[in-house]
Amino acid sequence: MGCITNTWYSFKINGGIAGFFPGKSGIRQGDPLSPYLFVLSMEILSRHLGILCDQKNVSYHPKCSKLNLNHLIFADDLMIFVRGDVPSVVAVKDSLVKFASLSGLHANVDKTNIYFGGVPPALVTEIIHATGFSKGQFPFKYLSIPSSTSRVSVNMFDPLLTKIQKKVFHWSSHALSYAGKLQLISSVVFGLDNYWGASLLLPGAITKRIEQLCRQFFWGIPDSARKLVFKSWKSICSPWSGGGFNIKDLSSWNRSLLVKWLALLLAPASSLWAKWQHAYVLKGTDIWNLQSKDSFSTSMKGILIIRDLLVASAGSIQTAHNLLQSWLQGSHFHLHLAYDFFRAAPVQGNWTKGLSYSSIVPSHRITCSMAAQGQLATQDNVKKRGYQFANRCYFCLSSEEDHDHLFFSCPFTAQVWSSILNWMSLPHLSASLPHLLAACPFGSSKHHWKVHCFYTSLAASVNQLWWERNQRLFCHKSTDAAGILRKIKDLVLARLSLKFPQSLLSPVLTPLAP
Repeated sequence: MGCITNTWYSFKINGGIAGFFPGKSGIRQGDPLSPYLFVLSMEILSRHLGILCDQKNVSYHPKCSKLNLNHLIFADDLMIFVRGDVPSVVAVKDSLVKFASLSGLHANVDKTNIYFGGVPPALVTEIIHATGFSKGQFPFKYLSIPSSTSRVSVNMFDPLLTKIQKKVFHWSSHALSYAGKLQLISSVVFGLDNYWGASLLLPGAITKRIEQLCRQFFWGIPDSARKLVFKSWKSICSPWSGGGFNIKDLSSWNRSLLVKWLALLLAPASSLWAKWQHAYVLKGTDIWNLQSKDSFSTSMKGILIIRDLLVASAGSIQTAHNLLQSWLQGSHFHLHLAYDFFRAAPVQGNWTKGLSYSSIVPSHRITCSMAAQGQLATQDNVKKRGYQFANRCYFCLSSEEDHDHLFFSCPFTAQVWSSILNWMSLPHLSASLPHLLAACPFGSSKHHWKVHCFYTSLAASVNQLWWERNQRLFCHKSTDAAGILRKIKDLVLARLSLKFPQSLLSPVLTPLAP
């Protein structure tokens, strides 16, 4: 109690500690000690509730007695399960009042509901009167996820779509690179989707709408605008080895998340959820032969659908069982193995290995990958989509622009490439971009600094040339070959210095820097 009531605080101002004064109201929210104290308090509440059903007048909920289960708690979200009679519910209320007198943590009456199932109306009224809590209605939300035994509807996912639309609308007002957009899509949008997809089988209409929002945000396309897309979303969701950007395919990822629950049913001892399913849903039936029923939860219905998909893809129940066993090692489930199985991603070729080096700037990796596949918005690509204009290279002003000319054949870019190759003491390499990405003159060791230098320089050169082309086309600004070369070398040296000691780089690269 001394830690709680005798609190003193200091502030960090401009990197230094300033002040030391007492807290007048004790410990407050945000104090580093608060989470530990809260966990200790919830442990006391959990123990009080755990012994509640030892009383003669308190009975377990009919669907919880086999596991001696009467409550679930996650942070400050608490669910208590008891038989629908007055003595049991009043005992719960008394236990909460007793805990409040000990800890000062009171149940919020406005946020506390009682949910009934199979209880006569007269008894419902008596229980509500005895507790003072409100009667809740099904379906309800727990941890923001709808809880329902009815059929999954698209409307259930309106909150998810609304959140994603708000995020995408907010980001669209900012000038972001492809790499920045992919990072936001991967970390934020798919983070929201993961939360829902880990519990429910998302309808196809929902995954398509989420992918549509991500696709429009990535390409900068409003709903009403004409689409100018140079890479399919399916290709974007492919791994780097398949020429994509390693963005998760929502449908395959959703299936992988649900297969994890199926795997847990093979080892019920490791999960309270699996124990409950075996006790009240499977009831001795093998999971591979369990038939779906209307009374099953939406989560269980989705898991059984994924089970059937897994068996169909694997070819037999035994093969599917063996796959699950290989993905589940002890209590750890290898989610990436399940995802690779459902995604069945194609392998593009050896050239993608050149973009796997950690020293390459992420935005350079994306630009270089699209250039190697002819997927940048060059003028010939734009004309193929119905736009009419005079095609000309903005470097040499004498030839038409396409990927080969822009990055290799143009005299201006050839001058830049020649300087870069001289900088690395390499002869002139006459080859396509995919060939250069597949065959480094220094070998393929990921520990050799010259290999990193080659691929980092290659990606940086492609990105810088594309940047310069766009500056000339849209901003009417230009930089000479020497200026472009200087930027490329500075970028490469900065990236390599993060991975290799300066003493290794200086004798070779630094004297050649402009």
